[in-house]
Amino acid sequence: FQAEDGIRDDLEGLVGSEMCIRDRAHPDLNASQARVLIWSQLRVLDGQESGDALLRFVAGLPQGGENAPLDHELFAFLRELQGEGRYDRLAALSQQWLPKLETQPQLQRQVWFLRIEALREQGQEAEALDASRDLLAAHPDSGNAWRVLAEQSEASGDLFGAERAWAHIAAAEPEGSPLWLEVSMHRLRLLARLDAADRGCKLREDIGVYNHLLEAQYQQDLQSLFGDCP
Repeated sequence: FQAEDGIRDDLEGLVGSEMCIRDRAHPDLNASQARVLIWSQLRVLDGQESGDALLRFVAGLPQGGENAPLDHELFAFLRELQGEGRYDRLAALSQQWLPKLETQPQLQRQVWFLRIEALREQGQEAEALDASRDLLAAHPDSGNAWRVLAEQSEASGDLFGAERAWAHIAAAEPEGSPLWLEVSMHRLRLLARLDAADRGCKLREDIGVYNHLLEAQYQQDLQSLFGDCP
């Protein structure tokens, strides 16, 4: 890995250190050895001055390909970027990788979550909302995807969309359960902000049946919201 980066393979667009990794990637390597090489490769590419070598590498990954050592190390690298606060890099790499993960829905969801967080941390609320909607479109049965959409809709000022998403989450829970009460109280606050009295009064009545199960703060909120209901 000490090859001079002045050496270049123009056909493949690789510099010396990348060629070193490529040439050592022998098919007889075991998973542990492969992960060490991949770990090194990701950091060599990330260290290139142009900044786009790693993006090109991820963009060039096969569509729908499954490579356990690569998937493990690349996801760990994204988490490392998250921990370092390199959100611009995280957003760009995750965007390139997501289309490659259509056959791996669980991993794809986790990468979506990282991308949405990266966009949000950069103040790109509209882009984060679009990404949340794309996440839900790809994984409509994911409760976490619905929650991410609800939270991001609210953060982006789409209170109507947020309330609808929270309503979907509540409908999937047993009425009166702790999560149902938490989500329903959140909906009640949103309905108050939307001045949706009819729906708010109905929800307030539904929650009131379980008043004895509510935390003290929830009980106070329930009394203060839609107090003019019949």
